[in-house]
Amino acid sequence: MEMLNSDHVDKLCGLAVKDAVDWAAFDTVLDAIEDINAIDEEEEETYPTSCIQNAGYGGYGAILPEMIRHFLGKGYDVKANDGRNGGLCLSALCWSTYDQYIIDAAKVLLLAGAPLEYPSIDSEPGCLSRILDDISDKVSGAWVVDKDYSWANIIETYYQIVRAAEAGKPFDWITTYHDCIGKRLDRVEFIGDGRLQTAGNAVAGFDGSLVFWFDGMPLVISNNVEFIVNPNTVKDNPNSSTNVDDVFPSLIGSALLDLTYIDQITCFLDFDNGKRLFITSIDDGAEERKGLFEIRQSDPVRLLETEVERVCIRCGRTYAENQNEYEEEAAALIQGNAATLLFSADRRKGRRAIRAVSCSLDLAREFNRALPLEKPDAVKLFRKHGMLTKVRIRCGEASLVVQADDDEGLKLTVRSSEE
Repeated sequence: MEMLNSDHVDKLCGLAVKDAVDWAAFDTVLDAIEDINAIDEEEEETYPTSCIQNAGYGGYGAILPEMIRHFLGKGYDVKANDGRNGGLCLSALCWSTYDQYIIDAAKVLLLAGAPLEYPSIDSEPGCLSRILDDISDKVSGAWVVDKDYSWANIIETYYQIVRAAEAGKPFDWITTYHDCIGKRLDRVEFIGDGRLQTAGNAVAGFDGSLVFWFDGMPLVISNNVEFIVNPNTVKDNPNSSTNVDDVFPSLIGSALLDLTYIDQITCFLDFDNGKRLFITSIDDGAEERKGLFEIRQSDPVRLLETEVERVCIRCGRTYAENQNEYEEEAAALIQGNAATLLFSADRRKGRRAIRAVSCSLDLAREFNRALPLEKPDAVKLFRKHGMLTKVRIRCGEASLVVQADDDEGLKLTVRSSEE
């Protein structure tokens, strides 16, 4: 059984987890390795897979593409060991780092000829492990378990890249929505049967996909609120694409500042002209969910001045420890035909804060489970380190306390006046 030289592994990983990598020193270690294509059969690890996982877990995903290029330049063969050299590297990227640089690293490996199937100790006798299966495992976890929707879109993008590679289609221009940040919106297309459904006001629905072209990059937005830059989607649907610039005149020519998820199926895109595009997915009784969007001004919300009629959460998505405690990704403060959505923000910075954004009641229609409270009559805000961390809403003889929670986003607690 071949083993990896632990000294070489430690040195390579130590060099990789730095803000500025000394690539000359990295190459010196690579030159000292007797067999750069060696594989640890029991652990199914190679030198680059060890570095991929160690560098990724340390938060240094930006170095992954260049690191792989250095291995390839020193003779690492992605087809060696029956293709396991390349397959294990592609698989390791799924567990390495939660940022968009895994996409660039995967492309380097695929362009070098890394196989999409390979023999593995985890596969059944006579069967091969598939990269798509590894990615699928991470997709569901990212959306449902981790609730890290930036990562979920990244791993969805990885999935589409591998699917394109399997089909012999170009994949090099498939990328994540992060590459659209800072770019200007050129035009918008709708891909689907029929026409884009407009409601005669700021809210409209769609079955199919919207394609937002940012400086020539087609950002495909599905009716499930997933975002992938994928030119193949446009090329594969030449006869079902319609220009819908007239629906988005206030956004055309503006630059995308950021994309923020409120919960798994609701997000908003902020543009540099002060406009905010909300997108959500709703169940209208059809076989598939429908996309719904609206454009609003991104004005700050004044919670202390908000006349709240009731507090609602999503029906069917609630985890309650008892009748007085709820763990939610978001909650809605309803005021007539409008809603203020509260959700947890800054989740990647180690501190949780509450953010508030306004939208129409139509867009927030699935926040339809009202908490058993009297009509709210006062709101109090609590801040820590300059961030909103708690909202207390007095509701007659009780109060609703909304706090940013480490796990679920928001924790809502109903307390009596004596507490």
